[in-house]
Amino acid sequence: MPAKIEQIVLNALLDRFERRKEGSTRRVMLRPDQYVEYGLDYLVNKESFHEAVYSLATEGYIELEWKHDQERKNLSCVVLSKDYVSESYKYLGRLPKGTQNEEYLKELKNILNIYHSEWIRDFIQECITILEVEGKLSGSLSGDKKIREDFYKLLKAVEDGVETSSRYLSTRLYGDSKTLERYHLSKLVTVAKKYLDLDLDKKKVLDFLGIQNHPTEILIKGDLSYRLGEGNVIETSMHTFGTSINAHAIQVMEPISLSCSRILTIETKATYYEYIKNAEEGELVIYLGGYYGKATRDFLKKLSPIITPETPFYHWGDVDLGGLRFFINLCEILNRQVLPMRMDRDTYLQYYSQELGLTEDQLKKVEQLKSSPWSGVIEESIDVLLETKYRLEQERIPL
Repeated sequence: MPAKIEQIVLNALLDRFERRKEGSTRRVMLRPDQYVEYGLDYLVNKESFHEAVYSLATEGYIELEWKHDQERKNLSCVVLSKDYVSESYKYLGRLPKGTQNEEYLKELKNILNIYHSEWIRDFIQECITILEVEGKLSGSLSGDKKIREDFYKLLKAVEDGVETSSRYLSTRLYGDSKTLERYHLSKLVTVAKKYLDLDLDKKKVLDFLGIQNHPTEILIKGDLSYRLGEGNVIETSMHTFGTSINAHAIQVMEPISLSCSRILTIETKATYYEYIKNAEEGELVIYLGGYYGKATRDFLKKLSPIITPETPFYHWGDVDLGGLRFFINLCEILNRQVLPMRMDRDTYLQYYSQELGLTEDQLKKVEQLKSSPWSGVIEESIDVLLETKYRLEQERIPL
């Protein structure tokens, strides 16, 4: 970055260059009586000023013209070098007026206002910053305007809430089933992983965003009553071996009541099915999956109002970065303190595997979980994970 005086002088010259009438061949210059306009007191800081403009002149950005004196102590004016205009913009990290980058910048600032999700706004804002600082378009955005506009549509659809397959979503947004996969899906995953801080594979990121090949299903065993629209009341207690609620039902369901001694949510499907074989009487057991997509979040938000503060709420998941994140996310969605089950230090030390190591980056992210106000009850899980650096998958724990 240029020093202050160099920056001011060159910006002042480029301002004058951009205000020039189109087609003008007149030289762009600054005279000493104009320096004050830009916060430069030439007479007081003559030595510093000369040093700065000498530097610019030596590199070819400007030319210096002197008054008629043999010692060259008094400048007549500084002139923008017509052959170095493009280089001057690059030197300052400034975008030329009327260039394609300026159009990109205008476009991004306009679309920023259509989104309310923090992660999407953070992405758009970083694209703006990259343009302003580096003078280039973010790698997540195409130089093709149509492809960019289609990507903006996808971001809006995700923000508004989708729960459908990629092919159906592609047809809805673009009129064919292939465009989404061909141009946008990988970039969407990259953006979501970075700005939502998701440590998941592609499929799970898309599931989290609601773009799925198979609709979400909540598996449940216990006594929950809910109504579907204006229809009949459903009693899950009638299903001795458990039942499911799919994404479409979740959209319209209205939970009425639940009767249970405690609630337990489980991260993996295999563990859920093993656990419900011998679930305690009066227990409400729910399989949510290891990541909470739109349908799952909607289910939890609908269930939350009918759970009394006195009802114990437990969660059992993997003791690793993903599992601990999901525990905290569950607390955030419910806005209540959930308690861990079989995620304690002793259980971990008994069953963890040295074949399932964590990377240094994952360990840093585990450490960061302590900043959550919901992390106090899993602090010993965080600490033991940081000490041993190995994961514990819940399937390793016998039932």
